[in-house]
Amino acid sequence: MTPQDVARDPGAVRDEDLPMLAAGWLAEGHDSGELRALAGLTRRDAAEARALLPAVLASLGHAESDAHPVVRWACAEMDGRLTPYAAAQKVAEVTELDPGGPAAELAALLRRHDVEPTAEVDDLLRAAVRRAAGHAD
Repeated sequence: MTPQDVARDPGAVRDEDLPMLAAGWLAEGHDSGELRALAGLTRRDAAEARALLPAVLASLGHAESDAHPVVRWACAEMDGRLTPYAAAQKVAEVTELDPGGPAAELAALLRRHDVEPTAEVDDLLRAAVRRAAGHAD
């Protein structure tokens, strides 16, 4: 997983795996003080590793997606801890006051799912949540 991949979906990597991932990036030729600090942590330093990640990504020229942290979390947990329906609900909740945000589209899809709970509607929900998190469909 590259720094760019992690910037797009920081939740795709478990906190305790971040130091080893950072060490791999160093071995591949990426370098910064923040990256070296992250690579020097252990699996037991998971919370510190997660807190350091945004600075590491920025130092490598790959800022995290500017999507709301709950939106990124819902996208990362979709089809794991969260169903597409539940992920869409979370995203709609945190974006409902954002003019031009995804809340209106998600609300329409959630209503459609209430009437027509099909795999096709689940796929539409997945795509809408990914777009809200800054991922391509």
